[in-house]
Amino acid sequence: MYTGDLELSGANVLPTLSTSNFLEMGGAKALCERFLESKLDPSNALGVVQAAGRYSCSAGLREAADAVVAEHFVEVSEGDEWLALSQEEITGVLRRDSLR
Repeated sequence: MYTGDLELSGANVLPTLSTSNFLEMGGAKALCERFLESKLDPSNALGVVQAAGRYSCSAGLREAADAVVAEHFVEVSEGDEWLALSQEEITGVLRRDSLR
């Protein structure tokens, strides 16, 4: 039974988010979202955008990750996550008016 305590890390947050989403454990999912938002940086922002969409996360997490992508686009585009994007995903990012 979930007691409200989770020890999240970079290694376990995405599997925990996936599981909490599947099991509809809103409290655990919210903890995962807050953890991801607190660790956002240019090296992981695209992955967080994808995870937020895949697991139906709050708009706040998606907006925070999008803001990091826009604010640090050059750095984001030089990272490994950029290389893993599909052509459609790259096009979507490049069409944003907020890129800097």
